[in-house]
Amino acid sequence: MFRLPGPAQGRLDAWGLKEQGLDNLGADRRALVPERNFRGRLLWTHRQLLGNGYQLTAEIGLISDRNFLEQYYEHEWDEQKDQATGVELKRYDENASWSIATDVRTNDFFTQTEWFPRFDHYLIGQSLLGDRLSWQEHTRVGFARLRTAGAPADPIDALKFDPLAGEAGNPQGIVASSRQEISMPLKWNSIKFAPYLLGEAAFYGNDINGADASRLLGQVGVRANLVMWQARQEIRSRLFNVNGLAHKVIWHADLYWADANQDMDKFPRYDALDDDSIEHFRRRFFFDTFAGS
Repeated sequence: MFRLPGPAQGRLDAWGLKEQGLDNLGADRRALVPERNFRGRLLWTHRQLLGNGYQLTAEIGLISDRNFLEQYYEHEWDEQKDQATGVELKRYDENASWSIATDVRTNDFFTQTEWFPRFDHYLIGQSLLGDRLSWQEHTRVGFARLRTAGAPADPIDALKFDPLAGEAGNPQGIVASSRQEISMPLKWNSIKFAPYLLGEAAFYGNDINGADASRLLGQVGVRANLVMWQARQEIRSRLFNVNGLAHKVIWHADLYWADANQDMDKFPRYDALDDDSIEHFRRRFFFDTFAGS
């Protein structure tokens, strides 16, 4: 496609309607007036494998208003990834990858970060000292602009609209960080565990006060996991179309101590803690679970 080499796959879903009713979104939101008379969405996703480890990904997500997906595409709203608009070029090289991406916000009722652009490099599971140690790394740099969500037009929705912590103004600036981790994979009987050391250095061109700021993070801990599984081939049912059952459980624990020289509430929240649907819910919650009022 687009005269580019390699296989491609994607999806296009465009849908619209002239709305004459009210939205019923449950509880105290039984009769919300839509913010648009003509409502709909356009979602286009595209991914192309260019060869030699290169991958091109692009997406366009246009939505008419804040409640459209929740009303008409509830499963997608609750469980699928956020609809965004951007393009990314990535290259995989064994256990490493790098990417350069640009993202813009096209829906002003969501809080999203625009990147112009952003560069990321990942290294996963790099062996050191003959497999005695494992090295993980993530380094990024980019120019970020946080675009915060606007208030709802419906008075019922607007009454409970409370911006989250970190949603103030439209801060922007250079963001650069590098996170490094060294772990030592070990095994005791059926339990795998790994003591680890983690550190991160980050720079923000503008904090919430408009000044340059840096942040250092250190962490030491141990992770452990235990895998339990069982296969029962004798369990069969023609009625339920069952021809054997298998069940797997992974018990995971992470015990660590961490500290940083700057609190996170000093920095704009360029990295979302939740997806759009959860943030939409939390703005209506009676208290903010992440250090807000």
